[in-house]
Amino acid sequence: MSQTTSHQDSLMNQEYSAFIGIDWADQKHDIATKIAGQKHATLKTIEHSPEALSQWVNDLRRRFGSGKIAICLEQSKGALINFLISHDFITLYPINPKTLAKFREAFRPSKAKNDPTDTELILEILLKHLNQLRPWKPDSALVRTISILAEKRRNAVDQRKEISNQLKSLLKGYFPQALDLVSEDLYTELSCQFLLKWPTLQVLQKAKKNSIEKFYRTFHCYKQDVINRRLEIIEKTTALTTDSAILDTSPIELKMLVKVLQQLTSSISEYDKQLATLYPSHPYANIFSSFPGAGPVNSARLASAFGTDKDRYQKPEDIHVYSGVAPITVQSGKSHWVAARYFCPKYLRQTFIEYAGQSIKSSIWAKAFYTMQQKKGKKHHVILRALAFKWIRIMFRCWKNNKAYDELAYLKSLKKRGSEVLKHLAT
Repeated sequence: MSQTTSHQDSLMNQEYSAFIGIDWADQKHDIATKIAGQKHATLKTIEHSPEALSQWVNDLRRRFGSGKIAICLEQSKGALINFLISHDFITLYPINPKTLAKFREAFRPSKAKNDPTDTELILEILLKHLNQLRPWKPDSALVRTISILAEKRRNAVDQRKEISNQLKSLLKGYFPQALDLVSEDLYTELSCQFLLKWPTLQVLQKAKKNSIEKFYRTFHCYKQDVINRRLEIIEKTTALTTDSAILDTSPIELKMLVKVLQQLTSSISEYDKQLATLYPSHPYANIFSSFPGAGPVNSARLASAFGTDKDRYQKPEDIHVYSGVAPITVQSGKSHWVAARYFCPKYLRQTFIEYAGQSIKSSIWAKAFYTMQQKKGKKHHVILRALAFKWIRIMFRCWKNNKAYDELAYLKSLKKRGSEVLKHLAT
C-alpha cells in the first residue's frame, strides 16, 4: 500500500465509522457495509418498508453510537433518500447511475456471475474516490418544498400539453371544425365546456344560434365579428364523417381527455397558489426575482436550480456542464465538431433555456443578442442555449455575491468591455 493511500485511509477512518454502498430497488435494498479499519465488507438485503428501514438505521445508531456513517447510492431523490436525510449521523454521497455503469464496464467487462455486485461496486467507488465525491447537503424543508412544487408544476404543464395534442388529434379525426370554434388552447374553460356541451358537429348544428352566442359571451368572448364567423362555420360546414361507429365512440374519449385537462389545469393553479405563498420566503427570492421576465414560477425554478449551498458550484462552468447548457466538443482523428449535451438533468436544462426565451421579451441586451444571432443565421434553439449560457454566468455571480440583478449596471459593463451586443443595440 502506498503512503498516499495509507494517508487517505487514515483521514477516512477519522471522519467516518463506517462506509455503506446501497443498490436500491422498489422491493428491496442490497447493502454492503465496511467498518473503518477493517478489511472486509459485509453484505445484507433488507425489504423496502418503513419498518425494515427504521430497524436497520436504529441498528446502525446502536452499533456506531455517535460515529458518522458515509452512504453512497445511485439517486438524489426518491423514497430512500427521503428516509435517509432525516438522520443527522448519515452523510449521503449520491452518484449518477451512469457513473456506476461506466465503472462497471471499465473494470468488470466480463459480466460473469462471480463478478462483484453493484452494491460492492458502489462501496468501492465510495472507498476509493471519496475525495472526488461531493456530500449531499439537503436544502431546508421550505426550499425543498418550493423546488418540488416548481418541478411538479412543470410536469403537469407537460402532461397538459400531451393531453391537448391527443385531444386535437381526436378532433381532427371526426370533428375538425371544433378547432376553429374554441380557443387555440384546448385546456381553457371555454374550450372544455364547449366540447362537453357539443361533442360532435351533428349535436352542435341542432343547437339554437342564440344559445351558442350566449355560451360564448358567458366565457367572455364578446367580439361580435368572432362570434358571427363561428356561427357561420357551424351553419355552413359539412360533417367529416357520418359513420355511427366513430360518432358513438369518439365523444367518450373526448369527455375523458377534457376531464383530464380540467383536472391538470386545476392542479397547475394550485401549484401556482402554493408557490406564490411560499416563494417570497425563499432566502434568495430577491435575487432570482430580479431577473427580467422571470416571473414567480421561473424565478422559483432558477432559485431551485442553484440551491442554497454555495459550495455546490465553485464556478459558472460547473452549472454549465451539469445542466447540459454547455455543449460538448467531440474529436476523432482529424474530425472535430461541437454537439449538444444530452446526458444531463433535462428539467434543469429546460429551466435555463425556457428562462432565456422569456428574457428576450424583457431584457434589452438579451433581445439584442437574439436578433444579432438571428442575422448570423443561427437557429432559434441554438440561440437560446447560447443566451442561457450567458445568463448562467450572470446568475452565478449574483448568487455568490447575494446581489440582485441590475440591467442598467450590466449594460454599463457591456459598454466598458466594448461588447458586440451593445454595438448591435446602438445600431
